Amino acid sequence: MADDIDPRIAQWPGGPLRVYDRQLGAVMTGEKNEAGADLIDFTLVTEFRQRMKAKPFGPGLALLEDSGSEVAPGLLVDVDVRGGRLQVVAIRSTEDGPELTQTVLRSIGSPREILRKIADRLVVRLEIDKRGRVIGISPAYAPQYPRDFRSLEERTADVRPVIERATRKPGRPPLPDEDLRRVARVVSEARARRERIDKAVAEEFGITWGAAKKRIRIAQERGFLGKEQER
Repeated sequence: MADDIDPRIAQWPGGPLRVYDRQLGAVMTGEKNEAGADLIDFTLVTEFRQRMKAKPFGPGLALLEDSGSEVAPGLLVDVDVRGGRLQVVAIRSTEDGPELTQTVLRSIGSPREILRKIADRLVVRLEIDKRGRVIGISPAYAPQYPRDFRSLEERTADVRPVIERATRKPGRPPLPDEDLRRVARVVSEARARRERIDKAVAEEFGITWGAAKKRIRIAQERGFLGKEQER
């Protein structure tokens, strides 16, 4: 997914986003088969839902702000992006919901378990519309082309790894997007000068060549530059 991501999407910082719902629709072709029945074809039906704020958290994906889901009767979970990671930031009980006892909280699982169950329907896939604007397509597993009859597992094959990384237990704090944009700029300039990109990144950040290669790989994985060969 990060390989061929549009630079406008890779560099989108977040903010107001036009969100569209998408599904497959059937249209009459005006033709008939041998039995005289009308033939149909399939098309993508994309309808504007609303304008919302969103935060990117992985190559080509974003989380709508104030996202949440009911994970059990009367129990709501709020999700946000913090440091490039998806996190459960609140668990709330509705007006007629249960008291938040330890027993109730254990019944819905750990925050990471909750995220992995509900993230597919909370994130949107970023695309570029005909006017060159970054827009969000909901849900992220919506069909991507006419006659897209793939299973849910197939449609989320590129989404699930990103969600897994974004919900993984943190070790070191992830590199901020600002640093990765800086890596991408240095790499681009070094390639234009036909210089080694790992050497250029190492000198820019004052780190070893090995650490520079790791930063370049992270920038690639998070969609800030394409997977080109190092020089």
